[in-house]
Amino acid sequence: MASGSGKVLLRWNYPEWTRRKPMMNRIISRRALMQWALGGAAVLQGISWTGLAQAAATGQLRIGMAAPPTTLDPHLKSNAPNNALATHIYDTLVTNDEKSISRPGLATAWRAVDDTHWEFDLRPDVRFSDGEPLTVDDIVVSFDRANTIDSAASFRTYTRNIKSITSPQTGKLLIETKQPEPLLPNSLSRIRIIRAKFKDTPSDQFNNGTAAIGTGPYVLKEYVSGNRVALSA
Repeated sequence: MASGSGKVLLRWNYPEWTRRKPMMNRIISRRALMQWALGGAAVLQGISWTGLAQAAATGQLRIGMAAPPTTLDPHLKSNAPNNALATHIYDTLVTNDEKSISRPGLATAWRAVDDTHWEFDLRPDVRFSDGEPLTVDDIVVSFDRANTIDSAASFRTYTRNIKSITSPQTGKLLIETKQPEPLLPNSLSRIRIIRAKFKDTPSDQFNNGTAAIGTGPYVLKEYVSGNRVALSA
C-alpha cells in the first residue's frame, strides 16, 4: 500500500474501517481482503479492482457488506461475520490457511506428546495493542472464557475437551485433553486470545472498545452496531 495513512471503511450498507500505514509484516493483500469479506458471509458491493487501486493511492478504502457482525466479543457468538472481524483484532494460537491446513499463529510449532497431551512453542515478544506482553495466563483465561460463555452459537465445541493448560517452561504451553483429540490444533484456531484481566468483562465492554484489545494486525477505533466498524493498523 502507498505510504501515508490508510482507511478502510466498512458499512452494512456500508461498514467502515480505518487502516493506518501498515506496520512491518502487517500488509493486507487483495486476496486477504476478499477473503475477509467472503468470510463474513458478505457480498462486496460497489467494489472493483479499480476501487482497490484507488485505495492504494489514497490510503482509503470503503467496503459494503450484506451481513454485519453482531458483537466484538470474540468468545460470545461463533458466526461468519463475527469471526471474520475478530480475526483482524485478535490472534489465535494456530491459524488455518485457505486449504484448512494448520499454520503458526501465536504458537510457532506444536507436537502431540502422547494421546492426550499437546505441547506448543509460543512466539516470543508478542504484545497486545495496549503495549502489554502476551502471557500464558492470557491464553488460559481465553480458553476458559470461551468454554464458559453460554450462547446460541457457543465456542464450547472447540474447548470442552481441554482438561488442563500448564506452562512447563518459559515459552512452552502444555495442553491436556480429556480424550484423545488429533485435531486439537485446528480447534484452537477458533479461539481468540484476549487480555487475562478481561476474563469477567461483559460483552458490551468489548463493543465499546474498552476490552477489545488484541495482538492482531488492527486496533478497534469505533463500532456502531448495525452501521460501521473502524479499525486502524
